[in-house]
Amino acid sequence: MIKIQKPLDKIIKSRVIFFVAMLLFLSLNHTNLSFAFESAQMDTKVEIFSVIKKVINSLPLDPDRISQIINVNLHEDVTQSDDYFSVKQGHSVQGSPFADIELRTPQTKATVPDGLIILVINESNRIKKDDMIDQFGQPKGLLLPTPQEPKESPLFYIYNYVWGSLKFGFDRDNKNYLKKVIIDATEQNK
Repeated sequence: MIKIQKPLDKIIKSRVIFFVAMLLFLSLNHTNLSFAFESAQMDTKVEIFSVIKKVINSLPLDPDRISQIINVNLHEDVTQSDDYFSVKQGHSVQGSPFADIELRTPQTKATVPDGLIILVINESNRIKKDDMIDQFGQPKGLLLPTPQEPKESPLFYIYNYVWGSLKFGFDRDNKNYLKKVIIDATEQNK
């Protein structure tokens, strides 16, 4: 019986060592995967904020320039366009941080200096208020949804500039992720 016990001990010991080694390997890979995910999220944040800044720096809003900056094809929405605003819609390509884009540019009867663009953020992005503050500083205003608006309407933080306003819309639930960005150049500030 003693002779049987020693080989059995060796088998158990080798399996324990193998199990510990596998746990260590998996934990290291999990750390690498976690780092890769965080790195991808950081790249997406940088891309979103970079696009916002490029759009602002390219004002006045021009559909061709916006298409190039955001890498999206914009198409006229004849159901919403009129003599005051041309409304163009675009759906981003796969892998883009934006789900939808709407561009409104003034037409012949408009009395505003420029238009506005609405960037709907892809749901997979996890941009928080602190990320916005890191890029743009403390917001100057807050726009709360009215009780009549749908429950999922975002809460907007507002930055005012000479050319107009920049609004960041966040979920109102516990996640509080960025849902929408509006670059509004229809009213210039003094």
